[in-house]
Amino acid sequence: MTYIEKKIKEFKGFCGILVKDLKKNEIIYSYNENKFFTPASVTKLFTTFAVFEIFKKEYIFSTKFYFTNGDLIVKGCGDPTIDLKTFDMILNKIKERSGKVFFDTLVIDDSLFNNNEFFGYGWMYNDEENPYIKPFNIKDFVPENNYYAELLELLKPLFIKHRFPIECINSGNVEEKETPFYIHKSAEIDKITEIMMKNSDNYIAEMFFRMLSVKKYGKGEIEKSIEVLKEELYKNLGLEYEEDYVITDGAGLSRYNLISPLTAVKVFEYMLEKYGDRFLNILAYTKSYGTLENRFNFDVWGKTGTLTGVSGLTGLLITKKGRKFIFSLFENNYVYEKTYGKIFENDIINYLYNTF
Repeated sequence: MTYIEKKIKEFKGFCGILVKDLKKNEIIYSYNENKFFTPASVTKLFTTFAVFEIFKKEYIFSTKFYFTNGDLIVKGCGDPTIDLKTFDMILNKIKERSGKVFFDTLVIDDSLFNNNEFFGYGWMYNDEENPYIKPFNIKDFVPENNYYAELLELLKPLFIKHRFPIECINSGNVEEKETPFYIHKSAEIDKITEIMMKNSDNYIAEMFFRMLSVKKYGKGEIEKSIEVLKEELYKNLGLEYEEDYVITDGAGLSRYNLISPLTAVKVFEYMLEKYGDRFLNILAYTKSYGTLENRFNFDVWGKTGTLTGVSGLTGLLITKKGRKFIFSLFENNYVYEKTYGKIFENDIINYLYNTF
C-alpha cells in the first residue's frame, strides 16, 4: 500500500485525486478522478476562466452618476469593488463638482441585473456569508429586510460628512442618452480577479458571474450566465454540462455545483497554457498574500475551496526535484472541523513534493 493509498483509506469521507506531470503529460496518481464533488470555492477557477475568455484584461467598470430633477441617480454597472471607503471618495468627487446643486434623494438604477436574484442558485438560505447581489451595492453589505432603508442608515454618516441632505434612497431608471455628471472607474478586471482568487472573495465572484450574461445578452440573469459558461467550456475544452460538471454560481457557495478532479485539472491546464504568468499571478501562492500564504514552504499556486464538510485544492506544484505537477484534490462528506480536509490535502501535497 502506497502512502497516498494509506491516507485515502484513513480519510473518513469521500475524496478524489488527480496529479499530472505537466512536462511529461502523464498521470502520476489518480483516484475517483471522474467522480463528482461539491467543489466550494474551487468553482472560482471556472469563473476566472469565463472572465478571461469573455472580457479584455483592460476592462473596467464604469459607475455613472446623474443629477435629474433634484435627485442624485446612480446607474449600477456591476462594479464589485465599491466599498464604504470608495463611496466616501465618490461623494467627495461629486461634492467638488456639484457646487450648490441640491438633491435630497439617492435613486439607484439597478436594472442591469434581474432584481429577484439577489442570492445565487443553491445557496444555503441561512448562511451568513452569502453576499447580496445587485448591480450597485456597497461591498459586503447584506440587508436583513428593507434594502433601501438599511442602505440609507449605512450611508447616512457619509452623507452628513459631505453635507448632502439625502433622506431617502429608492429605485428608478435613468435614460442612457443623458450625460452623466460623474463616472467612477474601477481598477482593470485582472486586478479585481486577483483579489477574488487570492482572497476567495464570494461577492466579486458572483458579480462576475452575473456580468457574463450582461456581456452577451445585456442583462445579468443566472440562467443566462450558466448558458454563457456552458458555451465557453464546450467551445474551448469540449466539456459537457452534466457530463463533466454542473455549475450554477460564480462564488462556489452553491450546493448544486459538481466538479470532478479531472475537469478541474483540464481547466487549470488550459488556463496555464493559454495565459501563462497572467493566470499564475492572480492565483493564491504560498509566498504571497491569500488563502495559500505560508501553507507550504515550497511553491504552490492554486485555488482553495471550503464549505461545511467540503474542502478542495486545485493548482500547480513544483516538487523538490523541479517537476511541475498540476493537481486537484476534493474532499466531501466529512463531519469534522473544516481543517480536516486541509490536513488531508497537506499530507498529499507534502508527500508529492518530497517524493518527486
